[in-house]
Amino acid sequence: MRRLALSLLVLAPALAAGCGPRGYFTDRWRDAKDVFSASVGTGGGAKARVGPVQVGALFNSDFAGFRGGTGFHLTQPFSERAGQVLDMASPVPLPWPSDKIRFPLTSAEGFNLEYCEGRFDRAAVDRDKTYNAIFPFIPLLTVSDRPYYYTQVEAVVGVGGTLRLGFNPGELLDFLLGWTTLDIYGDDLEARWERQAPRAKAALLALMRAEPKLFEGADPERFAALGMKPAGYGKYAWGAFTVNLAERTYAAAISSEAAFWHYRGHFYGQRFGEWQAANIEKQHATAAPK
Repeated sequence: MRRLALSLLVLAPALAAGCGPRGYFTDRWRDAKDVFSASVGTGGGAKARVGPVQVGALFNSDFAGFRGGTGFHLTQPFSERAGQVLDMASPVPLPWPSDKIRFPLTSAEGFNLEYCEGRFDRAAVDRDKTYNAIFPFIPLLTVSDRPYYYTQVEAVVGVGGTLRLGFNPGELLDFLLGWTTLDIYGDDLEARWERQAPRAKAALLALMRAEPKLFEGADPERFAALGMKPAGYGKYAWGAFTVNLAERTYAAAISSEAAFWHYRGHFYGQRFGEWQAANIEKQHATAAPK
């Protein structure tokens, strides 16, 4: 009896938020992986950073390790990799070789795995664990548009090869509060997709009703009664449809003995959180006579 009560107590926040147990614990695991970081790179110097305050001199590009909640191994050479994964700190302003930045910098940091070649977890990108940070003229400071950047504590040191170690108390708080479904950094993917799934369903139903000849033989009322079931990373199965919430796209394949239809489209957001669906491809083929 005690075990049952404990299980219900643990699962109560997930059920109250409408997120299934598997998705709930997936989010908790991802939150846990955000707390610590350790990676190696190439470059030289030393730097210590506490939130937006840093000291040291460093020019470095990480190529392997664990950052942003993901293990990664990048295969590009330094000259290519440093354009996306870079950490530069200088006690004096330095001119920056970029047409977009025309003033000297004392800090330039980027962690943009989505533009790199190699292995990493796609969830890090979808959870916005990639970032850029810069600061001009004045040393010791750096700014970013990612809130978790301001709670990161880390140090980097090395000559030729570098080692980075970090700890993020803000991510630890996000992990602990996450058990109550409070998501202070907005990075709970599974919970986000659970909220988005009904919007995608409503958007497709609206498209069916607005263009009844688009989806051959589809009955909106029958589809309205169908639930959306998780079917992989960011994907939900809904009748003949596969809805990809990670990419905000959908596809459907409908076949009969006489014909075949294939559909492909995407979603885009409207005001007040509503979604709208648009079909961008419809293919039809007639089965060859037997």
